[in-house]
Amino acid sequence: MFRILHTACAALLVAAALIAYGVKEETAALQREKQDLQRRKARLAAEIATLEAEWAYLNGPETLLRTAAKVYGPGRLIGAEGEVLTELRPEQAVSLKDLPFKPTTPAPSPASGAEAAR
Repeated sequence: MFRILHTACAALLVAAALIAYGVKEETAALQREKQDLQRRKARLAAEIATLEAEWAYLNGPETLLRTAAKVYGPGRLIGAEGEVLTELRPEQAVSLKDLPFKPTTPAPSPASGAEAAR
């Protein structure tokens, strides 16, 4: 009787040891994977920071003007709709009082427009 009990306990002990070893190996593999992911995350964060710095440089006014001069010729700037823009000169700036007064005329009412069409 005790022999069967001792054999059963020994079998349970070996089974528990195998399960514990499997859990230990699985945990070690997950830790290695976690470290790999953390290294990859740090590498990608550094790449993103580099790309953001390059983007900021390329979108700087001096770089855009230099690129536009290479593409469209010196002194020519192209607007969003494709129109040629010129640089603003200080003498072009005026104050509000220098602008001509535009009198406001009342808008025609819809009724008077409909009667005029008849």
